[in-house]
Amino acid sequence: MSDVGGTLARRYGVRGVPTLVVIDGAGQVVYAEAGIPDQEAIIAAVEGVLNP
Repeated sequence: MSDVGGTLARRYGVRGVPTLVVIDGAGQVVYAEAGIPDQEAIIAAVEGVLNP
């Protein structure tokens, strides 16, 4: 893992791979999930960021 990757992993609490993190325009984590992603939850999180 690169230094940049390691820094970001620590910042967002990544403990396993794969991990998906959705971040809003203010840099706040609105959704994070490790393991097999839940497609509906991801879509809802992204829609929430795009349509607050």
